[in-house]
Amino acid sequence: KKIMTNLKKVLQNAYKRHYAVGAFNTSNLEITQAILSASVKKKSPAIIATSPKAIDYAGGPKILAAMVKEASRGVTIPVVLHLDHSKTYELAKDCIDAGYTSVMFDGSRLPYNDNVRITKKVVKIAHAKGVSVEGEIGIIGGKEDYLKKRKIVLADPKIANDFTKKTGIDALAAAVGTAHGLAADAPERIDFSLLREINKIVKKPLVLHGASQGISDANIKKAIKEGIAKINIDTDLRVAFAKEVRALLKKNKTVYDPRAIIGSGRDGIMKTVEKKIAVFSSQNKA
Repeated sequence: KKIMTNLKKVLQNAYKRHYAVGAFNTSNLEITQAILSASVKKKSPAIIATSPKAIDYAGGPKILAAMVKEASRGVTIPVVLHLDHSKTYELAKDCIDAGYTSVMFDGSRLPYNDNVRITKKVVKIAHAKGVSVEGEIGIIGGKEDYLKKRKIVLADPKIANDFTKKTGIDALAAAVGTAHGLAADAPERIDFSLLREINKIVKKPLVLHGASQGISDANIKKAIKEGIAKINIDTDLRVAFAKEVRALLKKNKTVYDPRAIIGSGRDGIMKTVEKKIAVFSSQNKA
């Protein structure tokens, strides 16, 4: 059974059956193991995402692709390896060549016509290799990794529709009020009437970015009913990791084995992923 699959296959079911699949960011082996273990335990599809900063940290997309592929060997759930927020065509191409099964080109900083043109170019090379593409319309605020703090610019439903049709993307990240980063940078707000309007006309799986901090489970569930099929989680994983490592180092002053230290962080991430899977209702959907 082929384990690595693309985003389109995983999200089609989610969108039709009103559940969402979490896209969990990784930058090393332990985070990847935590995401996979939790997904296998809950029988949920897994979307493992890497940001451009994670790719730089690891030393290139080939290293992360090889790691995820090997870590996924023998698992019985569909696994998607996804590039998150690429700002360039070149990085998207490098990830496709390295074996990623899904890429996001984020042209939200660019003039609209350039966003359409480059996203379309990414779609062309991706689809030729069976790789899915996510695009972005509007500006999702907050700050994280290489994403600098930006003001939220809500998506326009007509533009979202035009963009989806012109580019041929498989999933759309439309700005509906959420923001990246910690809760202090991201006060809770989802414009549900806007989300409903976009879903009504775009009719494609929608993606919620900046969903880690400060958004209630009730509002996450409500957003899923309105067409959200992929939910990105990164900050919550980092917070869980740091909390466990701090607790271990405080309790055990003599621990020096990196595996024991990082392993405690891995357990924290695993618990967090399991909780998210339950909220997103993707358990038993693998």
